[in-house]
Amino acid sequence: MLIFKQKILKFYSQFPFESFLNTLVSVVILSIVLLAFFQLSRPIQPEQLQNIVKLSQQAQYPDTQHMAKQLLQSEQIKRVEYFHLVRAERYEAQHTKKYPALNINNY
Repeated sequence: MLIFKQKILKFYSQFPFESFLNTLVSVVILSIVLLAFFQLSRPIQPEQLQNIVKLSQQAQYPDTQHMAKQLLQSEQIKRVEYFHLVRAERYEAQHTKKYPALNINNY
């Protein structure tokens, strides 16, 4: 029995538990990154295409409109390109200053 216990302890000392956990965490992180990459390279859904069409027809944010028109010209739109468009719209909406209309008769 003592020899068997010594062999098990020797086996565990050769393969530390920390290296197993590090490998497991690395595999999990790598699988998450690969899954995200494949999900972003898939084509968009019809609802997202309708959103791109709406953005290409609006005139409130001209840079977003131009970007949406360019996306509509491509054959296949990937999700990553769609998310870039949505991010650009949010950025333009936050950073665009809206001024009230001026009445020329007041000056």
